[in-house]
Amino acid sequence: MTAANTNPIAQLHQLQDMLIGLVENLSDADCKQQFLPEMASIGWYLGRSVYLETYFIRELLLQDDDMTTRVRHLFAAHIQPDSAIFEQLPPKEHLLNWALELQEDNLVKLANPAVLGNKPALSPDWLTRYLLQLHAQTYEKILIVLQARTIRDSSSDFMVTTELPGKLKPIQTTHVSQGHYRIGARENEIVFDNEQPAQMVELSNYRIAVNPVSNSAYLAFMQDNGYSQQEFWTEAGWAWAQQSRQHPWHWRQNTNGRWFGIGISGPSELAEDEPVAGINHDEATAFSHWLSQQDEQYKGALLQHEYQWETAARLGVIKQTGLAREWTSSQFHAYPGYEAPTIQELATSELDQPGYMTAKGVSLHSQPSIRRISLRQPVKPHEQHWLTGARLVFPPGKPFWEQ
Repeated sequence: MTAANTNPIAQLHQLQDMLIGLVENLSDADCKQQFLPEMASIGWYLGRSVYLETYFIRELLLQDDDMTTRVRHLFAAHIQPDSAIFEQLPPKEHLLNWALELQEDNLVKLANPAVLGNKPALSPDWLTRYLLQLHAQTYEKILIVLQARTIRDSSSDFMVTTELPGKLKPIQTTHVSQGHYRIGARENEIVFDNEQPAQMVELSNYRIAVNPVSNSAYLAFMQDNGYSQQEFWTEAGWAWAQQSRQHPWHWRQNTNGRWFGIGISGPSELAEDEPVAGINHDEATAFSHWLSQQDEQYKGALLQHEYQWETAARLGVIKQTGLAREWTSSQFHAYPGYEAPTIQELATSELDQPGYMTAKGVSLHSQPSIRRISLRQPVKPHEQHWLTGARLVFPPGKPFWEQ
């Protein structure tokens, strides 16, 4: 890594350019198009990122709300973006010019801390590193929407040369002993509010899969009619399975019956040992119930709790934690002792709201600024498009030294 890349200002500039790059080749229509009902348009995400920069720097630090007041009705935290909002966005070229002008001005101000005054709670260094994380999240959201567009426009005539086998290989597990473990980020870390305060939690003995559920294992579940056996599904999951696609979000079958995946750049073959992604919480739960019946050693298989994942990740005993997010059995909740930020734009609105589960880990598209063990992602149980996979835990059994 070069010296320039270790400079937060340089990193922020690079990420700004990356966001612009995702938008500049789109048509006006695609910039405003809502390709997924659960996601906003690409143009809105870019506008929101620029609004946040400007809100923190100009409005909060410099007491200048002229620019943010003009667009607050489009991008503020309380706004629920919809088609009416998207139609109010300016044409793409105007949006890009507005974004580029403000991004450049914001960088200049961040690079000259004396201009921004002395406010420890929002120091330029803290704010730069925090904006890196916000923009990293936005970058991934835009990539998801772009992938949805590619999926919409793709056909099923992709030639698969290496067929994905539906095969359940032996699952390697590791034992985590009962004890007290740290969860969450420490006070001096620059993270999102939902990752603090750090906790000490007590966990019982458990076994956790070294690797997440693979593409090959999930196809074995599909080929064993997993979607048609109600016993594997919760009541809500079964209702979903009866009216929805019965495969991961970005998987498609060609005319020869072979499965392939569709990424942002188009179709590609699925690697059998890579983590499955694009399944929702109901599918992940159903897979765990199916697996529990496949072999005595897998009896009692369950989705991991987020504390179990974080503990195993800190201990370094699990692998493939950076390829796909992973579902947990945990509702997205505030840690004991949590205090909401006084600035609304710093608060995680989904905390303790019904209908959100916690996903852990990061994806291939996650930027370095958010690649950390304490990161938590709120996801609705029915959503597949976050490209989330699964890792399972099992009853502890005997530790290896007693076997």
